[in-house]
Amino acid sequence: ELTLRRDADNRLWVAGQGIDLNASDHRSDLDHPALRWLTAQRELLVRGARIRWQDELRRAPELVLSNVDFLVRNGSLSHRFVLRADA
Repeated sequence: ELTLRRDADNRLWVAGQGIDLNASDHRSDLDHPALRWLTAQRELLVRGARIRWQDELRRAPELVLSNVDFLVRNGSLSHRFVLRADA
């Protein structure tokens, strides 16, 4: 189970780590150790997950996705992903 939250200041929070979506220069946020690790993996597959999306900026009701399958494939010059879920 994973909770993704966008706060009222437009920061994205994943597993307690924040990314400022307002920054004009995302270099520092994109250099986060977790993102470096993710992009260093040749392939990452998550099956049967549950994801909660909380959007405080839009004041939208929480969205819960179940049976989430997520595949990431990273090449030397490309990053591809596929997401399948039940709403």
